[in-house]
Amino acid sequence: MLPNDVAAAQERRLEQLRWDFVRRFYEYLANPETVAKVLAETRPRDAVFSHISLYSQADIPIATEEELTSRVRTGYDGPFVIGQDLMSFTIRANGVTREPYSAEMRQRSSPGTMQ
Repeated sequence: MLPNDVAAAQERRLEQLRWDFVRRFYEYLANPETVAKVLAETRPRDAVFSHISLYSQADIPIATEEELTSRVRTGYDGPFVIGQDLMSFTIRANGVTREPYSAEMRQRSSPGTMQ
């Protein structure tokens, strides 16, 4: 399992038109192409984008998860998931199981929860 922090701007327009704005984010978050390169080189069994920042400005719409996925896919064909809040993973010798968050799961895992 390889977690990644990633940022994207819509259709690269924001990157092209407002580089000074976008550059600040890419100083501490990877762009989709960099993430794709890292994943292609390391070939993890699974990867999760655990901190996702999709940027916009007033005249340029926000990037979408579909665009982020498409940009990563241009350089990496292996498994990855865009993480969701409270999502969990079980890591075993034979692989990784993704477990989306559910209120039921939280109740089962909280010993002090009153029912």
